[in-house]
Amino acid sequence: MVVSALALPGCSLLDGLVSCSTDVQREAISPGGAYVATVFYRECGATSGLNTQVGIRRSSAAFDPKQGQVFAIAGRHVLPVTWTTADHLRIGLPADRVYKEQAEWEGVKIEYTRQR
Repeated sequence: MVVSALALPGCSLLDGLVSCSTDVQREAISPGGAYVATVFYRECGATSGLNTQVGIRRSSAAFDPKQGQVFAIAGRHVLPVTWTTADHLRIGLPADRVYKEQAEWEGVKIEYTRQR
């Protein structure tokens, strides 16, 4: 089990073992301003490669790539991220290998739509 967890790109376990770089692509603020969804690229060296992630945080909190991760996919992708209501986030997914696809975060529902 530990081996598979270490193999996941963007896994927070890797952050303590190797130096990771983070490149924020865009942020979307929820209606009412309570939450922020951040789309970012993360690379932790040759062990995991570049991946695209989405994190959610309360708008009062600073961005931290190790917190609130709800989605991760191999490679560099432009992900459409849209708040449909104050507590419902929609993420458009490319046809690629998905590492993490969380359905909920602290009361925020997350919907995924597959792109072709």
